[in-house]
Amino acid sequence: MTAVLCGSPVDVLKTRIMNRKAHESASIPGMVMSMLKNEGPLAFYKGFTANCMRLGSWTSVMFVTFEQIR
Repeated sequence: MTAVLCGSPVDVLKTRIMNRKAHESASIPGMVMSMLKNEGPLAFYKGFTANCMRLGSWTSVMFVTFEQIR
């Protein structure tokens, strides 16, 4: 849960940077302020549920498998 809470805003920002058009030259602080102004602070947590399910299931499988191997 902590990994998703800390990593989700960075992932959303990274995705928006990668998907911007070549002629758009918005700075990263400008993008952050634009997201906050236009979409609100929850915009940084888009895809939170999917990311949490992905990491939660991976962590569960990893620890169960590790205990069985050990």
